[in-house]
Amino acid sequence: MFKKVLTSQGFLSYLYLSLIAAIVISSMLYGNLLEGNIGSYPSYTFLSELIDYPFIILVPIAITSAFIVSLLIAYKNNIFKFNRSHLVFIGTLFLILLYMIFIISFKDYEHAFIDQNIVSIANTKYKVYSILSFYLSLLTIYIVIKLVKPIKGYKSFFAIILGIILVYGFSAIIYSLINESAKYQDFKFLDYLTEKNYANLINSFFNVGNSFGHLMYFCVLASFLFSFLYRKYCFILLALFFTPFVVFSGCRAAMISTFFVYIFYIIYTYIRSYHYSKFAFEVYSLVLLMIILAIIFDATLKPLFIFETNGGESYTLVNLIAKLTNTFLSDRYLLLVNMSKNNLPIDYIFGFGYGLAYLVARSYDGVYYYHNSFYEILMTGGIPYFIFISGIYLYIAYYIFKKGLKTKRYNIIAIFIMISLSECFYGLCESMPILFNNYFGVINSLFIVVLPKLFLEGIVEDDKCSITSVNIFSLRISSTTKTISSN
Repeated sequence: MFKKVLTSQGFLSYLYLSLIAAIVISSMLYGNLLEGNIGSYPSYTFLSELIDYPFIILVPIAITSAFIVSLLIAYKNNIFKFNRSHLVFIGTLFLILLYMIFIISFKDYEHAFIDQNIVSIANTKYKVYSILSFYLSLLTIYIVIKLVKPIKGYKSFFAIILGIILVYGFSAIIYSLINESAKYQDFKFLDYLTEKNYANLINSFFNVGNSFGHLMYFCVLASFLFSFLYRKYCFILLALFFTPFVVFSGCRAAMISTFFVYIFYIIYTYIRSYHYSKFAFEVYSLVLLMIILAIIFDATLKPLFIFETNGGESYTLVNLIAKLTNTFLSDRYLLLVNMSKNNLPIDYIFGFGYGLAYLVARSYDGVYYYHNSFYEILMTGGIPYFIFISGIYLYIAYYIFKKGLKTKRYNIIAIFIMISLSECFYGLCESMPILFNNYFGVINSLFIVVLPKLFLEGIVEDDKCSITSVNIFSLRISSTTKTISSN
């Protein structure tokens, strides 16, 4: 009985997906440890002493070994095939690796430092670390594009992954309620929105400001993914549970991005209501019309919505929106200008190199990164790397729209648009670029790149591939294995 379970397709599929997940998570931890400590900026002081050549070199070797095993299992079970497009993709990854090695090794970045007393020059050890971390990011890209396929049990496996994120969010909330109850009692929403007081932020068990807000925002997105991908629409209620804690975090980027998620959700449900119930559509239209008219009246004739802070300041709705727009666009823009005032034109063309771009940002007033995902990508690898990342996203978007419209899976198209647009705004305020080898890069890649494409593939493909063997030393393929086309 036990042997039958171990050799079942469901168990072997879970084993394969778990191996892939372990590779991606290990790479992410390796990359985040680099970025958290580079330039004498130790975010992980209890781990920073590990960063030496044995650790830097041996960990990627171990991860690569596991990757080769997963590659052989995938090839043996027909999860992919080496055709022309596949070889072109591998060649592209190899060229971008050579390009980044060259930039990290030879590109000058010292002139861009704002304060050279704050950040130490990265030595050879950190450059080697940066190259290997970037190499692991390319392995992750290969995995999410080529090795993650809708094999038996994939839905339940990724439900567990999303569930882990939600449980992590629950634990952070419980911890904060126990240890920061006074902050909740003193919380004043409008005061935090207009003038941030970092001393009163809800941090939970995080040491870095806004991290709690980022997690709560990701939990909202995870709830929406559950709702749309699995068609379990009750999970919208779970998103509503996490939303107040996005506000309590004081992270204004998370607040407004979450607000946009709900706006996009309202638009989607409004459009879909026309197809399901004409009466619901008419009621929906009436309510939306009343809201729009109230906003227009408030902005042009007489303010209907007045907001007051504890300091006695009053804001109309228009003034409050203008202040927030100025905070997130003008202030962030000035931050980028100040951090980049020593940049040369060549820096915008080629960047500073993966990992090493943090040196420039951290030389300005202790800022952790550029606070702009698009600019972060540009400063990391310049125009070539920006085109590379954009190309992958556009490929995913093209696939989702093409296949989603063909199969009428509007729910998957909708969740892709909702998360992409909200992340675009988030990306204007924080550095969370997809496909980077760090926490934000991996989780955003999961939400935007992996899950929508994977669930569409599971619908589009008539034949699903199965893991029938994990014996990489045998080339025999079971006759019951079905093949999924390589994308």
